[in-house]
Amino acid sequence: MPMAFLVTACPSHSGTSLPRPVRAWTAPSITPIGQPETAGDTVVVYGTVDQDLYLYGLAVNDGSIRWRQPATPSATTAGIPMRPAVIDGLVAYLRPDAKVHLAARLVVASPQTGADRLVSDVMTFRSQPSPCPDGRDVCVMTDEG
Repeated sequence: MPMAFLVTACPSHSGTSLPRPVRAWTAPSITPIGQPETAGDTVVVYGTVDQDLYLYGLAVNDGSIRWRQPATPSATTAGIPMRPAVIDGLVAYLRPDAKVHLAARLVVASPQTGADRLVSDVMTFRSQPSPCPDGRDVCVMTDEG
C-alpha cells in the first residue's frame, strides 16, 4: 500500500464539527512500515523494497523522496513496531552491517539530507533508538559490555 499524507485543521472553538482530512500527497513507491515522524520540513518513515528495509526522508510539502538509507531492526524483539526516532532535530536509526548477521551501527543523521552526523561502532542492538530523558541524547540497549 502506498504511503498517503493527510492534512486536517483543528477547530478553534467547541461546537464546530471536525473537518475531513484532505489528501495532500501520496508516495506510491514506498510501502511504509510503522508510523512516520516529522523532523522540520521532512517526513521520516521506514519502508520496504522487496525484502530490504530502508529509512526514507520525504519532503513534507510534496512527498518527494529526498534520501533513502538502508535500515535494520538488528536484534530487537520481533513484532514491536518500528518508528523513526527524531531527537533534538536529528534522525536516529540502525544501519545494517554487511559482514555480521543482525549487527548494525547506530546512525544520527540530518533529516533534510540523510547525511551521517554520528556513526557508532558495529554492535548488536536489543532496542530501537529513542530519546534519553534529557531529550538530546540517544538511548539504545546493546549486547556490548
